[in-house]
Amino acid sequence: MRIASLFLAISVASGCDAPQKWEVPAQLDLEEAEVLLSQADPGGLDSRLLIKEIPEIPMPANLRPCCIMGDNAMVRIGPVPIPFFRLPNTRDLDDLGEHAYGSGFVRTVRSGHAEFTIDPENNGLVYTCRGGFIDTAHMREWTDWTLFFAAAFARAMETGIKIEYPRGSMPIRIVLTPIQKDLIMKIGGRRLTVALAQWTTFNLSVWHEIETWYGAHSVPGWTEEASAFSPEDMFSNILGIRIAAGVIFHRGGAESETLYNEAVGNSIEGILNYLGAVPKPLAHQATQAVDGLWWDSKARLPDKNFILRRNFQFDSQQGWQVPPVMLRDPRFAELRAACVNPKPVKLVVLDSLDGYKFEDWVTIHFELDKELSKQKPFPRYGTSLTQRDLPAIVSAIRDQNEEEFGEDANRPY
Repeated sequence: MRIASLFLAISVASGCDAPQKWEVPAQLDLEEAEVLLSQADPGGLDSRLLIKEIPEIPMPANLRPCCIMGDNAMVRIGPVPIPFFRLPNTRDLDDLGEHAYGSGFVRTVRSGHAEFTIDPENNGLVYTCRGGFIDTAHMREWTDWTLFFAAAFARAMETGIKIEYPRGSMPIRIVLTPIQKDLIMKIGGRRLTVALAQWTTFNLSVWHEIETWYGAHSVPGWTEEASAFSPEDMFSNILGIRIAAGVIFHRGGAESETLYNEAVGNSIEGILNYLGAVPKPLAHQATQAVDGLWWDSKARLPDKNFILRRNFQFDSQQGWQVPPVMLRDPRFAELRAACVNPKPVKLVVLDSLDGYKFEDWVTIHFELDKELSKQKPFPRYGTSLTQRDLPAIVSAIRDQNEEEFGEDANRPY
C-alpha cells in the first residue's frame, strides 16, 4: 500500500501532468522544528489538491500500548502483587526504534512469501527540558491517525463521508458533510484537509482520555484509569498531530509507506531535539524528581492512585516541566544543569480557519453504553453525545479528580 502517495498528491497544483518525486530529508533541523511547532496554520503554501490521485489509506490496524508516568513501576495482577518485577519506562533518542504506521505490540511484515512479526518501535517516556515528558506511543498513535483522516477527508471534501472509528469500547462515527468547491478553493484544499484531520484526531484523543478515566481498557482485566489525563498525555497527543502536519506540509512527502515511516521518524528525532530531550539517566532523574508529586512509586499499577496529578488543559497545551523547586535536590543536579531556564513550548489545535468553524463540517458521534450513561455527568446526555460536549465532560472529570485527590491535583505544583 503506497500510503504516503498522499503527500505527493497534495503537494502539487491542479493541472500538472504528474506528481513530482520527493526525497526524505535526513533529519528535521532546529529551525524547521521551530516553524512546525510555532505555526498552527501553515497558510501561504500551495494548498490545492489532486483529489483523484489521493489513495485510500488503511486505518491503523493496531493499538500502541501507552506508557505510564514514572519509571520502574511495581505491578499487580488482580489482587496479587508481582514480586521482583519493575516496569522500565524511560527512553532517550538512541532508544527509540523505527516508526511504523499502525504499529502495536507486534507488526506483521511480509518478505517474499514469508511472513513474520516484529516490534520496530521501542516506546516509552522521553523527558524534554522544554516540553516535559513525552509519551512516544501517544505521539506516534495520533500522528498516524491524523494522516489517515487527512487522506480520507481529502478524497471526500465535496461529497462528504461517514467513518466508523474502531477504537474505544463504544461505537464512534465521524461524519464529514460536503463542502462547497468554491469554499475549498478559497481556504485551500490541502490547508483545510489537514486542519480538519488535526481537529478530528485531537477530539478523538480527548475521548480516549475520558474513556480511560471511566475504566475503559484495551487489555481485558487491566484497567487504565491510572493513565487517564496523565501529565504528559495531551501534550504528547498534540505533538503527534503537529508532526503529521509537518510531514505533509514541510517534509515534502514520500512515495511509499516505508518512506513515510522514515519521514515521521526523522521528524520525531528533530522535534525531540528541539524540545531538549535528555539522556535516559536524566529522564530517570526527572521521574524521581516528581515521585510523590505527580506519581507514587509505592503504588502498584494499575491502581488509580498511581497518578497523583492530572493535566486537563484542553486545546492549548504547555508541557509540564519538572518544577524548579524539585530540582534543588542535590540528587538531580545533572538534570538541573541540563535544563537551565528552559523556555516552554506551547501547542494549540485550531478549531476554525478564516472564520469557518470545523464543527460546521465535521461531527463526531459517540454512543454511550448503559453503564457509562448512568455515571456522572452523562445522564444529562442520554445515550449519545458529540465533540461539542467534550469540554463540559472534561470539566466535570476535573472536578471529580479534585474531589478525590485534592484541589492541587489539577496542576503541576
